[in-house]
Amino acid sequence: MPFLHRSQPGKRLPLLLLPQVLITLLFFSGCAIKPWNRPLTESEFNTLKPFAETMRDLQAQCSPCLDGNVTISIDTQLGGRKLSGYMIIAPPDKLKFVAHNPLGQPIIAVSGDKSSFQYLDTMKRVVLTGQPLLLCRELGLPEVFASKSWGVWLSGFFPARDKLAGMKEDKEGKGVWLKFAEDTSGLQEHILIQHEIHRVISRIITRKDKIVLRLDYHYQDMKDKTKLCSLPEEITVSGFDYATEVSMEFSDVAEVELWSPADFDLPQPVGYTTRHFGDENH
Repeated sequence: MPFLHRSQPGKRLPLLLLPQVLITLLFFSGCAIKPWNRPLTESEFNTLKPFAETMRDLQAQCSPCLDGNVTISIDTQLGGRKLSGYMIIAPPDKLKFVAHNPLGQPIIAVSGDKSSFQYLDTMKRVVLTGQPLLLCRELGLPEVFASKSWGVWLSGFFPARDKLAGMKEDKEGKGVWLKFAEDTSGLQEHILIQHEIHRVISRIITRKDKIVLRLDYHYQDMKDKTKLCSLPEEITVSGFDYATEVSMEFSDVAEVELWSPADFDLPQPVGYTTRHFGDENH
């Protein structure tokens, strides 16, 4: 299956099932405490707004696609788990992830954007396609997984099109939280930025003022402004009720100047069962 292999695969670690990992990753985050306090004054807001717009403009000049190896580690009260493979990201919302077993053979592959999605399971010999929301329901994944721009979230980039709606101080003095307008699905995005490094260092997603997801970004050299377009070396997802920590470690990351929709295609293997989810009434 050539479409399931990266051109230069790196070392792979043991694999566990993707749905289990994603459920742990996304589901248990609703009780986290919000890390911001008072809103900035109008004068402070007007002072920082041009900086935020400049940061958005700088990242808009980055390469349109990034790929690299990734290892997802989960430490829970029941023990540790790992999932490894490679990922291709094209902000704002295109994503492809292929998980391998220790022999480098593809086990599970996921590809899609906010409009369409593919899920391939080589163990069950099944391909699922259709609308992301319906596929999430079929796989038992939280619906937030289908609602926003995962290419932006996983690259650590500034929201590309969302309207800035406010700013608040960080409780620990780490920077300023930027709040963006609520989208049509009821989700609202908040990002933590620091003036000195021109990077997003944390991202929180809320629905009805309740945290549903938090991502923190880690870079080896936070102040190196020549690497504004690089993926973070690690993303941690925290604030879970039942998980101690979830981390995604990236390696062998490359910027891809030219890409096509075919780079995100998954094969349709002979002999596999294909199921399509095309409307809310399925």
